[in-house]
Amino acid sequence: MRYKIAILAAVTTFLTATIKYNIENNNSVTVVNQKIGIENLPKEFEGFTILQVTDLHSKSFGESQEGLIELINGLKFDIIAITGDMQNRQDKDYEKFIALLKGINNKEEIFYTPGNHGPMVYKDEVSFNSFTKRNINNYKGKDVISNNSNRSKDNLSNNNDIGERELTEAGIKMKELGVKFLDNVYSIKKGKEILWVSELIYSDEFNELAKGKYNENDIKLALTHYPMNKRGYEGDIGKFLGRYDLVLAGHYHGGQWRIPYVGGIFIPDLNQSGWFPSKERISGLTKWGGFKQYVSRGIGAGGAVEILRFRFFNKPEINLIKLVKKTNL
Repeated sequence: MRYKIAILAAVTTFLTATIKYNIENNNSVTVVNQKIGIENLPKEFEGFTILQVTDLHSKSFGESQEGLIELINGLKFDIIAITGDMQNRQDKDYEKFIALLKGINNKEEIFYTPGNHGPMVYKDEVSFNSFTKRNINNYKGKDVISNNSNRSKDNLSNNNDIGERELTEAGIKMKELGVKFLDNVYSIKKGKEILWVSELIYSDEFNELAKGKYNENDIKLALTHYPMNKRGYEGDIGKFLGRYDLVLAGHYHGGQWRIPYVGGIFIPDLNQSGWFPSKERISGLTKWGGFKQYVSRGIGAGGAVEILRFRFFNKPEINLIKLVKKTNL
C-alpha cells in the first residue's frame, strides 16, 4: 500500500511540475542570437542585424503585448523580418499583432509575409486552401511560393509601388504603422552596397520587380513562411529561384510539442509532414542546394483543436540574426 501511495505521489508531483513548467514556458520569450556567415558580404553590412518574429498565432504576452514589446525594445537591430502566422486561421484576432507593432520603437524597416494563417493584407491574396492545391514542382513563370496572386506586369509600376490593390482591414492598419508588404522587392543601401529583401520568388520575377537595379554582387535576403525542403523544391525549381544568400522561415514551431532530449514530435508541411523530424530541419541554421536557411521556432502555437494549442517543452523565441563575413559559419 505504501508503495502505491509513493508511486501516486511521485506521479502527481511530476505532472504538477510539468504543467507548471510549461505554463510558465508558454508565457515567456527567449532571444536566440545567431551569427550567419555570408560569402562576399560587403564591409558596409558587417554586423547587419535582423530581428525575426514569427508565428504569434494571436498569443498575448501581457496586456497589449507589453512583455514582448519590452523585450524587443531592449534589442538593437537594423530590420524586422516577420515571417507569417501572426493570427490564428480560426479567428480574425489580428489586433494582438497590431498591438505589438504599435509598441515597437524601431519601426523604420519592418518586412512582412503572411503565411497560411495571416493576417492577409490584400483581399486578392491566395487563400490557404488554394495555395495547397498548387503544383509547386511545375514551373509556369508564376509565383508559387508566396501567398501573392496578383503580381503581373500590368500591376508593376516602380521599385516601391506594386500598383493598386485593395487592402484588408488588417492591411490598412499595418500599412499605417509602416509595415512593408513583400509583394515587391526592397533595397537597403549602405554606401554603394545593396541588400535586397523579398519573398522567396523566382529569379525572373525578382529581376522584373527590381527594375534592372539588381547586381549579382548584391546581398539577397528572402522571407518565407514555409521552409524549403528537398522534397518540395527538388528538380529544376532551384535554378528558377536563383541565388539567395539567406532565407528566413517559420511555420514548424520547432515541432510545437517536444520531448526533452528527443526533439519535435510532429510537423505539418505542404509537401512532407512527418513524425519526429530531424532537429536540423525544424529549427536553426541549415544549408542545402546552395541556400542557407534559418528556421525560427516562433512564439505562439497553432492547431485546429483549441485545447491542444500550446507548446510543450518548447520555449517561445524571437531571433536576433547578425550577418558576418563568411568564415566557417
